[in-house]
Amino acid sequence: MRKKNVRKSPIGKKFLFLLLISISLLGGRPAPAATLLGKLNPNTAQATDLALLPGIGPAKAARIVARRKQRPFHSWSELGAVPGIGPKILKKLRPYLDFSGPNNLRKIQEAGRKPEIPPCFLPLLHFAGPKTAPTPKTLDKMRAAP
Repeated sequence: MRKKNVRKSPIGKKFLFLLLISISLLGGRPAPAATLLGKLNPNTAQATDLALLPGIGPAKAARIVARRKQRPFHSWSELGAVPGIGPKILKKLRPYLDFSGPNNLRKIQEAGRKPEIPPCFLPLLHFAGPKTAPTPKTLDKMRAAP
């Protein structure tokens, strides 16, 4: 017995249409970014902690650690001398860095976060099949449409 292609059958199309509409209405919005609280000392912070900062990824965190092994940072201009850290990134970092003091930066998840796709719909997407399940790019296009 042949399987019916869900994409070609009118019932399958209606099902997928209703599924996508319900996903967009019930919480298919992207989750907000996490909030950072506290401060980091760039002279003593680990590379993993530095990578939490806005505009700093693992590569720039490694550059900061390598640079501070040569000489500790005493000012913002010395931190700005690290390759890849310019005035825009320094401006983003000011609320989170302190050149003296402890490392007490924490990542706080914002309350009321909604998942990308509500968990109750994941089995339905699996049932619909991988060819018919919407991709994240498709969901973004649907959300952007007026």
